[in-house]
Amino acid sequence: MAGFYFLSALTSFFNFLYYPVMARITPPHIYGEIQFLVTIIFQVMVVFMALNVVTIILSVRYNTNKPQLRKSVGALSSLFNNLTVGLTVLAVILLVIFRHSLHFNSPVAFIALGIAIISTVPFTIAVGKLQGQDRFIAAGLLSVGGSVLKLLISTSLVIFGFGATGAVIGIGIGQLLAVFVAISLGLFSYRELFNFRLQDTKLLSNDKVVIIVAGSSIVITNLIITADTIGAKFILSSVDAGIYAGIATLAKIAIYIVSPLMWMVISSAVEPHKNSKKIGLIILLSSLMCLGLLAAYALMPQFIITLLIGTQYLTASHLLVLATAAMGALAVATLLNTILAASGKYKPTMQHASIIFGCFVGGVILLGMQIEHILLSQLIAGGCGIAYYVGYKLIHQREVS
Repeated sequence: MAGFYFLSALTSFFNFLYYPVMARITPPHIYGEIQFLVTIIFQVMVVFMALNVVTIILSVRYNTNKPQLRKSVGALSSLFNNLTVGLTVLAVILLVIFRHSLHFNSPVAFIALGIAIISTVPFTIAVGKLQGQDRFIAAGLLSVGGSVLKLLISTSLVIFGFGATGAVIGIGIGQLLAVFVAISLGLFSYRELFNFRLQDTKLLSNDKVVIIVAGSSIVITNLIITADTIGAKFILSSVDAGIYAGIATLAKIAIYIVSPLMWMVISSAVEPHKNSKKIGLIILLSSLMCLGLLAAYALMPQFIITLLIGTQYLTASHLLVLATAAMGALAVATLLNTILAASGKYKPTMQHASIIFGCFVGGVILLGMQIEHILLSQLIAGGCGIAYYVGYKLIHQREVS
């Protein structure tokens, strides 16, 4: 497990490194375009995070029944591949139509975005299956390989003058290369990851509850994480949105440091009574890491901004602490929601997600659509999610005793 955490942390590092590298090699208005496109990918990745969780749960459930596991993974692949292709084509058409409102001159970047999104399905399923089978080192190496390839290819394409288009399409190329390497090594069959047979989705009938509840709740909680960046693109000018995107990049380090722990806890949360101490330790570590990051930013915000993304982003330095507090609270709340989903607590899972979503929407309605207000609403939503989980555990423990 220690090896997997190291590899997951390394993956998070390379995923994060993508942003400051792009901020360094592009002017703010181009970086704003890149951040907007990548934020859309991050929004879609919310669905794929749910896919990852469901894949892990099913892999744990059917780990001793290899034929059933292959059928279930292939059925998931079919379901999400078809949904992703259909929705991505629709999204790209809409983005092309409204590109002028988003300050984009060329529609090519949106086509690249579609390729990057579609490539994420097989990559996510591959990593999730390995995690669910306790093949953590293989899962970690696949994740690291994909992250390094994405960074190298995207950076190269930007340097060669392909701008936001190159930055985004490099993500898709990197993920597909990592998947093809895994297939060539015999870790997966081609059909498991690139299945489009809709009739195979019937095989998921016995698992529809966990897919719907776990999937939708994780989607709801994670969508809120990127609301500030998308809001900035509509509220601020292209330059100011790009500058805020740099600050958001630093704040979202909280997400990256919690993510490895979240992937580690899912297989344990499937059997929470046997692993209660381990789950509690992971929750504690996640909280302490987020608090440590927040303290570092509060003590030396300008130094960190200058060091990591450059002086041109200092004009929004006053937002760094609030943004980090919001991301930290949402990261921990998302971890807690994942634990509930993986442990089969379906009603509390949906209640938890609904409270987070309701608090965020209510906060925006009451406070208004300014960046500071969106961040404060995110912080309130994350805090309410944490409070719900604590209250639920206290009540549940009393009922058991």
